[in-house]
Amino acid sequence: MRKTGLLITTTATAFFLWLLIISRFPITIAQWTEFLEEAEGIELTGLLILLAALVLALIMIVTAFFKRRTFYIAGFAAAFGILFGEILVNSYYQDINEYLFIFTTIAMGFGSLVLMASQLKGNKRKIQTYVVAYSFLLVPLVLMSIFTFYPLFKGVTLSFANYNMITGDTEWVGLENYKNLFNDKYFLRAVANTFKYLIVVIPIQFFSLSLAVLVNSKLPGIKLFRTMFYIPVITGAVIVSLTWKWIYAEDGLLNYILQTLNIIDDPILWLTDKRFALWAAMFVTLWRGLGYYMIIYLAGLQNIPSELYEAADIDGATGGKKFFKITFPLMQPTILLCSVLSTMAAFKVFEEIFLLTQGGSNTNTMVYEIYDRAFVRYNFGESAAMAIILSTMVAIFTIINFRFFGAGKKTKVNKKRVIENEIKPQKNI
Repeated sequence: MRKTGLLITTTATAFFLWLLIISRFPITIAQWTEFLEEAEGIELTGLLILLAALVLALIMIVTAFFKRRTFYIAGFAAAFGILFGEILVNSYYQDINEYLFIFTTIAMGFGSLVLMASQLKGNKRKIQTYVVAYSFLLVPLVLMSIFTFYPLFKGVTLSFANYNMITGDTEWVGLENYKNLFNDKYFLRAVANTFKYLIVVIPIQFFSLSLAVLVNSKLPGIKLFRTMFYIPVITGAVIVSLTWKWIYAEDGLLNYILQTLNIIDDPILWLTDKRFALWAAMFVTLWRGLGYYMIIYLAGLQNIPSELYEAADIDGATGGKKFFKITFPLMQPTILLCSVLSTMAAFKVFEEIFLLTQGGSNTNTMVYEIYDRAFVRYNFGESAAMAIILSTMVAIFTIINFRFFGAGKKTKVNKKRVIENEIKPQKNI
């Protein structure tokens, strides 16, 4: 196994060295002088990282040959250096093939993994089984690296630069994009609207859980009601938006009903009036999300043992007590899942805004603003910076959800306590 890992990492190192040579990286004194005169500081940093990765790869090969136990650490560091260094230096060498560097990174990382496995103590056959299993995961890892990890790294570095799509030039500006955003009223409005969208999360959770409790009962035709509530989820966003655009129109169904009932005298411009446009879009999001979360809650409700409710009925517990003493504690993992999903969806709302208002009437959200700056105004640097800020917000609120609806050990203790409380009265009987 060690020989296999050594062969993979040696081949990857040789291929990496070949990439550096064909990409015309500076070797002679004249090339270094030209590079230092034209390159920016961040590009010089990228080149130094690539050279450090090459040195680490060579160190790994030498130490692996002499059977040192920690040589694979240098291999993992070299793999990261190849990917990160190429991203930084890419703006100077615009004609290099990025995907060849990604392939080299994966090969170096996989070879280091095999070398690490060769040093593990224990059942060698079991270790080889794990290596074979991870080898089958190599193809998905390659695809994820190309379409997920590399764009992620690229987006982070792009947030510190100004990118010209026409010329392909990249100008490193440091934190300038972030400073510009926090002085931009449109960005601040998008942040405010995004946080307003979080208001939808609470009623979605409340109504979805209530619907799940209602449709969980065994009544004639209840499956039809479940289907009707779930239809908006499987309906395409374009169809939903066009339908609600007609409902919200000046001569649409909603104004017709309100005027017929003498609630309003003049039609309301639901999608163009700044007082109503955002709330109208939020209602569509609420309407579409109810059925989705209802199904998740319904699955959670059906996993609760019916014996608990039977014991509570024997003790004369009311519906409210059964909900707060049995249903709610045992539903905490499901509530956590739905809360995290709905929070992420509220932060990433785009379809309703794009299809209903096009960001007008002060309805722009962060994701719509990211789209607008990147593909309408071609300001990719600020768009990438906004994406990083949005990802940070999502991560923070996800952690808050885990803290507030923390599942796991606490939920198990509560479940045990609920069962004990329900069984004790039966013993007395």
